[in-house]
Amino acid sequence: MRCSFLSLVALVLVACSNNGELQTNDVLEQSLKIERTFSWSGIGFSGELTLKPDATATLRVSGHGVDEGRWRLQDDTICTTWEKAAQGKTKCAKIYRQLDGSYHIIASSTGVKIGVMRLKVDQE
Repeated sequence: MRCSFLSLVALVLVACSNNGELQTNDVLEQSLKIERTFSWSGIGFSGELTLKPDATATLRVSGHGVDEGRWRLQDDTICTTWEKAAQGKTKCAKIYRQLDGSYHIIASSTGVKIGVMRLKVDQE
């Protein structure tokens, strides 16, 4: 019995470490009541993302400049619309917090990991 319990715990820990903890609308709403800035990397780019409580956002892409946009929460996803990025189309993603404190960004439409974010140290 004890061996089965330990195996179950190990299996759960492995599952959590692989997928992380989904950041639901409730969690994201609480977190984004204040301005948050994240470093991020993914799909061949890296930079900085700032999300403000008034649902505006700023995206700084290394070597490509700055873009302004808006964000909203919908069905446990965060959706962003940028002036330049993604040709101005709204894109939604699920956010999963990892054990190391990073966040994996998973495209809602495809389920593919599109990036990794980390909250800037001075805000934690």
